[in-house]
Amino acid sequence: MKYFTMDNWIGSQHDNFDESESDRLRQAYWDYWDGIKAHVPPRLKEFYESYTTHDGVLQWFEIKEERMTVHLSVARIESMEEEWIFDDLSLQYDDLLSFESISNRTPGFNESLYGDLGYDEIEKLSDCIEHRWLFSTGIEFRIRFRDFDFQMAPIT
Repeated sequence: MKYFTMDNWIGSQHDNFDESESDRLRQAYWDYWDGIKAHVPPRLKEFYESYTTHDGVLQWFEIKEERMTVHLSVARIESMEEEWIFDDLSLQYDDLLSFESISNRTPGFNESLYGDLGYDEIEKLSDCIEHRWLFSTGIEFRIRFRDFDFQMAPIT
């Protein structure tokens, strides 16, 4: 992760945390996103600007040939007056070039398998897109791909 790090995430949980550095990194990332969003697959742009995976729970993932499918349960709220809505979210990375799972299990927030999905970043590389995820356990995913799709359905 380049912008949203575990150190910053853990630090933000403390009362004496100086949010100025976190705010600077967040703004730098969104400025970067504004510069690349015209160069990412249209469904990735739609997904990234319409939904959040923050606090999502990884249900499963599989890789078959050049496709990686990731299935998450995520919570969202339509408005402050409504209750939480839970969705099944399926992300499909096509023309998959690589997948890495890096275990940096230094102090995180819990010891479950992956924990909650905290932050994610997208980077436009010279020949592909990289989607990075940071879980509350310190585990990071790095997914390199060229095309993307997603499906979301309410959990009933």
